[in-house]
Amino acid sequence: MKLTTKMLSTLIATATLGLSSLFTTGCVITTSGGGTIYYGGWYDVYGSYCGTTLRPGCNFYSDGSKIIDIEDPYYSAGNTIYYGLWTYNDSFGYPQAYTGWGWQSSNGIIYDQYGYALNEEGASETRELTAEVAQKEEDTAKAAGKLFSEKYALSEDVGVHIAKTLSDWATLSRRANRARTEADIADFSKRLYGVSLEQTTVALETAKKGDASALVSLNSDVAQFWGTDAQTSAKILKNWYRAELNELNVQ
Repeated sequence: MKLTTKMLSTLIATATLGLSSLFTTGCVITTSGGGTIYYGGWYDVYGSYCGTTLRPGCNFYSDGSKIIDIEDPYYSAGNTIYYGLWTYNDSFGYPQAYTGWGWQSSNGIIYDQYGYALNEEGASETRELTAEVAQKEEDTAKAAGKLFSEKYALSEDVGVHIAKTLSDWATLSRRANRARTEADIADFSKRLYGVSLEQTTVALETAKKGDASALVSLNSDVAQFWGTDAQTSAKILKNWYRAELNELNVQ
């Protein structure tokens, strides 16, 4: 099994989703069109949890993707769209204007003719990655880390380190204004697990062939890095990567 950059990126993203699920229990939206959407809460463009109420600026999923019109609870195939000039603030707070067909949901979100959400509620002043935003992200990571450490009896420092690493990963593309690279994956894997990308790749490839010994050894290294026992680290990793490990027939 050759691990691609996309596959490795997905593994880290899976861990991010596993951690973010600590913030809220699952919720369900039933759209006017009869569709059902399951989600754990809504996030802003910075990846910070902002509640269970869908609204402008709080309309991102935990994986960083943004809601589209058919996922809106007020969406219906019978909705009327209008042609005109739509003014709004984008997800980063920049004032924007869109001329074309659009529809505004009862929750305030404007969608263009292709179903993409446009606006964000709030002040129209430009917002960049200021110290205030950085502090918000830091506070979110600390809160998630504390919950994570309590759940698995890890030290709070370790829990916050894990949460901060995953938060940095989730926001890397926005901060660096570029796609994630294999070098990024290697760096974050080392920061998150304390093991090299090469070790991880070898362990997964041998497990695919039916030999899980390298994964067992890898788990021991992760446990040492997190300051816990192998049973606890295995439990965390299995919770994060249940589907992937099932494919490899690793129990």
